[in-house]
Amino acid sequence: MAFCGDGIVRSGGEAEACDDGNREDQDGCTSACLIARCGDGIQRADLQPGEEGYEACDDGNEHLNDHCLNDCSLARCGDGEIWVGREECDDGNRIDTDECTNLCQVERCGDGQLREGVELCDDGNREDHDACTNDCQPARCGDGILRLDLAEDDDGFELCDDGNRSDHDDCLNNCQEAVCGDGVVRRDLDADEFGFESCDDGNGSNDDGCLVTCQPARCGDGFVHVGAEQCDEGDNNGGALCRADCTLNWRPPAVGLERCDGRIDGDCWRVCRADANSAWIAANSRGTYDAHRACQSVGYARASSRGGTCGTVCGYCGNIGREHYDGGGGDLSRLRLTVHWRCERN
Repeated sequence: MAFCGDGIVRSGGEAEACDDGNREDQDGCTSACLIARCGDGIQRADLQPGEEGYEACDDGNEHLNDHCLNDCSLARCGDGEIWVGREECDDGNRIDTDECTNLCQVERCGDGQLREGVELCDDGNREDHDACTNDCQPARCGDGILRLDLAEDDDGFELCDDGNRSDHDDCLNNCQEAVCGDGVVRRDLDADEFGFESCDDGNGSNDDGCLVTCQPARCGDGFVHVGAEQCDEGDNNGGALCRADCTLNWRPPAVGLERCDGRIDGDCWRVCRADANSAWIAANSRGTYDAHRACQSVGYARASSRGGTCGTVCGYCGNIGREHYDGGGGDLSRLRLTVHWRCERN
């Protein structure tokens, strides 16, 4: 009696597509005498990779989202089909910087892969205080995130970052903490709060309208406001030198005044600069001078410094504001080879 597996291919009513005479189900002819095909649910085992008809798998379905594709090849990342449960995406290419990585995971900020056109950086961590923030944007002063990965002398170091563009609060626009003397007036504090500033000119000078304490200059603060006050002795105003309104009881000598009083020998000397506190006197290196007597003759108490050479000033008022007292020759009561000295009021 003829049967499937007898090695004879039947025709007619019970025709067989094939009959190889064995019960092996994984060759070219199944045990049901049907020609093996991809999708029949039986994986062929009689062929090597590369041979026509070779199957790496055969799950008998037409689904493209499981481990076995419809061409009986194993699903893999990069085949263009999403393996449900194993792959988040599969775009079929080997580009690692697009929306789907080469591991078939959806590209996301923080995966360490830079997505061009979308991310400017991606350092692969969840640290928000380094050079690349958690939204994959380069850290910058003003982003509201304080960098903690830099030393104080590194470029980009931040002491603060309040994320706003106001330069008048406790954090400047360069991400440095506001301090009195930085040249920016704080406006976020009331007058009775610590750190309040009425002014801030950033120059470190107490002789203008804004003191180094960031408070406005006033008569009685102990600092002479140039152009507005003649003197200011603070709590001692109203005395012999300075009136209560910061005007002088005593007037300093006129600039350019020449005198011979107080000299021992040599040429006369000249007043080059004078104010309520001090004066600069220029002389000639050919003479010998009693600097104390010269200072006292124009209303100062004493000479305090001396020096210079003939090549520096030599009897005339040069280098005003850049005096250099190098000691000179002799002492203050008998100066020789000295071209200038300083007079002090106190």
